[in-house]
Amino acid sequence: MREKNPLYVDIYQDIKQKIEHGHYNEGEKLSSIRTFSDTYGVSRNTIIKALQELELEGFIKAVEKSGFYVLDMEHLYPQKRKTDRRHKSCYPNRSDYKLDCSHNAIAHQKLPISTMQKLYREVLAQGDYNFVYHSHPQGKQELRYAISRHLKQSRDMEVDENCIVVSAGMEYLYQIILQLIEKNSIFGIETPGYDVLPSMLEMNGFAYLEVPVDENGLNVEVLHHTNVNIQVVTPSHQFPTGCVMNIGRRKKLIEWAKGERSRYLIEDDYDGEFKYSGKPIPTLFSMDEYGRTIYMGSFSKTIAPAMRISYMVLPKSLMKVYSKKLPFMSCPVSSIQQEFLTRFLKENYYQRHINRMKYYYKKIHQSLKRELMKYEIVESISTTEIGLHIAVSLCVSEDEEEVVKRLREQGILISGMKSFDRHGYYHRPTLLLGFGGMDPETMEEDISHMMHIIDQGKECKF
Repeated sequence: MREKNPLYVDIYQDIKQKIEHGHYNEGEKLSSIRTFSDTYGVSRNTIIKALQELELEGFIKAVEKSGFYVLDMEHLYPQKRKTDRRHKSCYPNRSDYKLDCSHNAIAHQKLPISTMQKLYREVLAQGDYNFVYHSHPQGKQELRYAISRHLKQSRDMEVDENCIVVSAGMEYLYQIILQLIEKNSIFGIETPGYDVLPSMLEMNGFAYLEVPVDENGLNVEVLHHTNVNIQVVTPSHQFPTGCVMNIGRRKKLIEWAKGERSRYLIEDDYDGEFKYSGKPIPTLFSMDEYGRTIYMGSFSKTIAPAMRISYMVLPKSLMKVYSKKLPFMSCPVSSIQQEFLTRFLKENYYQRHINRMKYYYKKIHQSLKRELMKYEIVESISTTEIGLHIAVSLCVSEDEEEVVKRLREQGILISGMKSFDRHGYYHRPTLLLGFGGMDPETMEEDISHMMHIIDQGKECKF
């Protein structure tokens, strides 16, 4: 026979349900302990124990000499929201702009075109014509093996090629992940963070919570006061702020993930290849001995965005689910593309290309910072030596949206932090200045032109 709950547990659950169902509003003061005691017909001590449990779990907070108040439930039990974010998914026509300072621009003129042409010719000339047929659902085994070798050499990751899934971009990888996890899962997403991810989760009926980021990366402590079980994170180079998650928080995040069976981390290492000083930053995947991390990588920054080849490394627990639930899936990347990339990796062309581009981008990165520091309206610049964009805070009287709008009207393709910051953590106008597409020969002139446009609102209001 099942034992009855202690009285305080029943009262705790009753008040909790009323909070969740909106009987109490955010910030509303609860009844006094005496009133609750009379209502439930129990002692004051029983009520105090119930209220202490609610406070411990983050439903209410005690205010000295005042009482207990309801906390913001949106941050604890996020709702499945439906919002119109379609405007954020629009891709600008780059040919309409004279200067591409977008965060996903690359130095396309530096691509090893002759090598790529040679490899494509070799693929088309091979006699077995395997490239005309579908590949393995996870991608060609030879490609997955080449990716695993690259991850070992570049990121010190021990990866089983049979746990790699190749797909056509991050969006498709997320669609796979959403089929593997529990349907009542709640996502944690970084804020500021990618603007596409909320729309994708809403479209698939998943709830999410926006977890704040500070100068040390994701605020892990917040997770302990939520029911999030899938946390998306960009620890090596947080997008868009550019900060790097420190080692202490990385360890805490992994410890959080191992706390429950349903918890996983999705580590998006979107531009970790481009680190310009010191050793490569350890990935969460390589630090995680509990198998709670899904690692996602891409060739968009290192080769070209239009190549549309990304991959993820699944923990063995999720790989079993994948094999059982999705045996019918086919890899959306063409076999020709996979054959080309296999050779590009296997014959070491890729690593040589990365090394050349790191040297090239490092010089641009350093020159850009020197140029920006000449101008008084530039208040601060992100300091991390990684990636292809920097965050530039401005001391101007205008709103960030007006600055971005004017720059775009003058032919400069650029974005601001507020495009990715729904809750206004960044009060000062901040530009996301991508330097991948900048020309080092004209940089001084380009930055001067940009600052002249911004300078129209130079009076600082902070």
